[in-house]
Order: sequence, then structure tokens, then C-alpha cells
Amino acid sequence: MKRCTVWFNNLSLYKKILTVFLLALFALCLTIFISIRILANRYNEVLYQANADSLSHVTTYLESEMQMVENVTDNIIGDAVLQENLSFLIDNPYSDRRSLARDIYQQLYSYIYQSRYVKSINIVLDDGSNICMGRSDDIFKFNLAELDRSIDQLKGKAVWSSAIEPGDDTVCARQILKLKYLSLKKLAGLYVTVDMEHMIEDGLKSSGSMADNSRFVLMTGEKRIYPADAYHQEYCLKLIADRQGRENAYTITSLDNKKEFIINGYIPNVGWDYLYFRDYNPLFRNVRLITMQILLYTFFIILVTAILVNLLFRYIFRHLDYLIEKSSVLVMEKPLSVTSSLMIMRTDRMKSASFTAALMR
Repeated sequence: MKRCTVWFNNLSLYKKILTVFLLALFALCLTIFISIRILANRYNEVLYQANADSLSHVTTYLESEMQMVENVTDNIIGDAVLQENLSFLIDNPYSDRRSLARDIYQQLYSYIYQSRYVKSINIVLDDGSNICMGRSDDIFKFNLAELDRSIDQLKGKAVWSSAIEPGDDTVCARQILKLKYLSLKKLAGLYVTVDMEHMIEDGLKSSGSMADNSRFVLMTGEKRIYPADAYHQEYCLKLIADRQGRENAYTITSLDNKKEFIINGYIPNVGWDYLYFRDYNPLFRNVRLITMQILLYTFFIILVTAILVNLLFRYIFRHLDYLIEKSSVLVMEKPLSVTSSLMIMRTDRMKSASFTAALMR
């Protein structure tokens, strides 16, 4: 600090004023840069809030449609015709199963249209036979042995599960229990396969989030539910772990040589995590354009101002130097005693010479 003070004191008056002016310009540039950064961060927060609100609508839509599927299973379990036929099959294993299965199949017809996302309804009996309304091969995408163990523990409650391999479908599974006399004896397993891809797309469209270059990833634990193709699986798991119980979080990062705006959230109804990826560059293009315009305008104005101030200072100090020279001449011409005149002239000339040299140094 002391060396800076000595250096500044040794400058000429012209350079001192110019240095102060340049420092003021630097402070102005720094303030503008910080303001732009604050503006960008604020824009990110607003962008996150807008997308988070949209995705909240998506999760609400998914929960609503999944609850509707569960309501369909409730209706199936409580159907009197299904209860009677399934009970008869359990109590009379050697009866005409084909006729009873046909009656059950026809009864399922009305339920498959109660939700547009239901792809198939499967009633699996204890002997492994499957009474299916819809595509019968959809059920083989899922681990039935694991599902059977899960629904045995839940005793009639619904459970949602992903397929063995990540893809477009999920299943809502539960047991059909005998309701007569509240015996709650197991009659069969109920498996309703759901078109999750169609459901997610409709949710994104209804919220306005179905944009180009966007991705929606659904996870349960470390397992991906949707989509079928992996997209930076390890990074997705890291984001989920870093959320640490927060309902939603966002980050901006570079993936595949492009910036991505990522929102990480949670669907509490089923305990699934989701990640929403959106190309960040189109979203921030306008802000970057405005930022560049501000910086260019600021640089141009500062450059012009610096040039004009430099020229003005040189003009002012040229006239000041001329005034100093005239003052020294007047002092020299003033009649005084020889001794005093010589001393004054010598002193004034030294001061004038020193001052002029200091100004023009």
C-alpha cells in the first residue's frame, strides 16, 4: 500500500487525474459485469420456477391417472360376477373352466376402456392360467414371481412395478380376495399393464413442457423405469442422491457438448424419482444476446469517453502550461531590488520549471 502511495505521488498531475478516471471506469465495468451475473442467476431461478410449476402439473397428472387405474382395479375386485366365477373356480377346480373363463373375459371388457392408458387386464389363477383382456404377451415383460411375493405381503393393496427391462410399460398389481363373508381368501392375481410412455407424453403436453430436445427420465431407486434407452445413467443417479430429500432441485451442466437445464423431482404417491432434461441454449439465447449487447455498448461508450477525456485533459493542461510561462515572465519583469529580484527570479524560475516538468512528466 505504501509503495502504491509513493508511486501515485510521483505521478504528474495529468497522470494522477487520468489514473483516477480510469479507476472509476474500471469500477463501473465491474459493477456492470456483476449486475449481468445477478441478472443471469435471477433468470435461472425464474426459469426453474416456471418449469418446476409445469412439472408439478405433470406429476399431478401422472398421480391422477395412476389413481384412476387403481380405481379400475378396485371395481374389478368388487365385481360380483367376477367374485362369483373366481370363487367357483377355486372351490371346483375340475369344473368347466373354459365356460367360466369366457364369462370372466366378457366381464373384463368394460373395464379396459375406463382408462385410456390401460393396455391389458390379466387375471392369473393359482395354476398359472391367465385370463387376459388385451395383449396377453404384455404380462411377460414383468417379473411375475417377484410381483407375486410383493402382493402376497400387501394383502390386497395395489403395487406399481416397472418391467424387467426399462421401457414404455408399467404394471399395477394386487390380489383379488374373496369378499363374501369377508373371508379374504386369495382368488387370483390381478395385473393391469399401463402405457406409461403415452401417459408421460400427455402430461408433458398438457403442461406445455413437451418441448424439442427435452427428455423425461423416470427412476425407482437405481433402476430406470422409462425410457428404454439410457441417458447418462450414472449422472442421473448422482443427481438423485444429491437432492437429499428436497422435493425439487435444478442444475445446469454440459452433456454431449451442449448445456442442459435439469430438474430433479419426486413422485410421492409411488416413490419414484424423475429427471427432466431440456436444452439450455435456446432458453438462454435472448439473455445472452442482451448481455452481449450491453457489454458491447458499454465498451464502446467507455472507449469513446476515455478518448474524449484524454483529449480534453491535454487541451486543458496545454493552456495551463502556457499560463505558467506567462506568469514567470511577469515575475521576471517586475522592478525590485537587485538582490531580491535575483532571488525571486531564481526561485520562481525553479518553481515554474519544476511545476511544468511535473505537469508534463
